[in-house]
Amino acid sequence: MPNSLQRDPLPGRSDPSFQSIGVLPGHVNQKKSHRYNFERHIEGCRKACQEKYLSALRKLKRVALSEWLARLIERQIIPTLRKTGFDETLARTLFTVAASAWERMTPVTEREILLNPALIKKMREIRSGILLKEEREKDIQTTISGMNARDVLFAAREQASPEYLFSLVQDVCTSWIILPRVYDHLKKEHSHYFLGYLRYFDKEMNPKFKRILARVITEFMGNYTCLHMDAYQPEDRMKKVLFYGYAVMFWKNLKNPPSGMEDFDLFENYLRWASMFQNRFAPFDLEMARAAERMKEGRERAFPVYNAFGLAQRARPDGARFLVTLRHGDRGIRAAMRYFGPGGPLFRNAPDGYFSNSDTLMELSGLLREMKERFPSEGPRTQRSMRVFLSKIAAEYESYRTKHAFSTHNTPNELAFVVPRILCMARELKGILG
Repeated sequence: MPNSLQRDPLPGRSDPSFQSIGVLPGHVNQKKSHRYNFERHIEGCRKACQEKYLSALRKLKRVALSEWLARLIERQIIPTLRKTGFDETLARTLFTVAASAWERMTPVTEREILLNPALIKKMREIRSGILLKEEREKDIQTTISGMNARDVLFAAREQASPEYLFSLVQDVCTSWIILPRVYDHLKKEHSHYFLGYLRYFDKEMNPKFKRILARVITEFMGNYTCLHMDAYQPEDRMKKVLFYGYAVMFWKNLKNPPSGMEDFDLFENYLRWASMFQNRFAPFDLEMARAAERMKEGRERAFPVYNAFGLAQRARPDGARFLVTLRHGDRGIRAAMRYFGPGGPLFRNAPDGYFSNSDTLMELSGLLREMKERFPSEGPRTQRSMRVFLSKIAAEYESYRTKHAFSTHNTPNELAFVVPRILCMARELKGILG
């Protein structure tokens, strides 16, 4: 599996317009040789999982697929799986190690009905429920925007009443989890459902329902192969192929999601399935358990976790890791804003007001430096996320500065100096990026 993120030196690095943005005063530029690199860490984890996957794969027996199935996989299945972040090499492997079950799809034409009427009805109910919920959320936001604080509080109490909550049950569609992708309910003859999910996914326009279909497809592929693998396959090796194959895809999608799928959190699907699989089928395999734990740690580095006291865990300072975060659409922007915004760990309360966290300041400098260097090589969605982040960070700190300008509380000199510097750097970089 090639590393698609190895980039050539960027022409923008020698552009004089990029040179004026440095680090915050008082902090020395980190030398690249000593800088912890999150992307390099991700790549190392991916390669380690890939080695274990390939080692287990060598012990499996793979058979030639029927001509019609091989053609179907290449022409219809692989192109859609690629959009869900699935690795095409692993996909071909999973078809060959459970060939006898997948062959039950039988040759089909575009006009054939692939799902039974009851399942089609269920999927339409689920889709309708999602759209209904979305409309309600929009109505609530519209209503709240025109209300004062007292009316909002009254409405919240009213909607928390048992009568209102009970009425919601009538509108909730049957959970999508009963669809036949669940391990315990998958039968061999359900293989043709897989094609139906793929086609629904390709045609679906609603992002929330498409997100659900991406998860269904990811879990169906793993569960069906695990449950119906050919009898002559060594079970212990098959478990490793599945687990480490999904681990590889987790790291791959965390580092760089497929173009157009940045807002779908595809890496979560692979982490969820791999963790479930390890807990259920290999609870005493320490290597798998450690690999699952590393995946969770990787997710937490990209999307820091908070508790009532702030950051749940403080990681080694590395602002460049938030470039990976910003590749994940709106969720990435929110995570970066929460970390670097005025309410995050950048400034902490103290008896005499506030004091800045030097590690977090260094991380912000590192992120801005990485953004200016890597911007030309990033995809359109990530470039937009960078611009939005810079706009938001500038707006937040401008509001923060205005608020404290009229405060009777004494503002430390460091705070008075650092905030304008952050504003200057964010605005200058936004001007360069356009």
